[in-house]
Amino acid sequence: MKERSNGSNGWLTTGQVALLLGLSRWTIRRHCEAGIYQGARRPNGSSQWRIPAKAVQANNDNTGDN
Repeated sequence: MKERSNGSNGWLTTGQVALLLGLSRWTIRRHCEAGIYQGARRPNGSSQWRIPAKAVQANNDNTGDN
């Protein structure tokens, strides 16, 4: 089953998270690689990250940004 990236199923792309937080896609990618967004993954060995919306919200709440 292919994951949709529109956020309606709880998953976001690096581009979507970047827009939400006012950061670059590359910064979000580095955050994923560093494990900042719990549960972020690359489905089926893809180079594109999928990030749980809840992890973005939790991280944003913890840092006090936006």
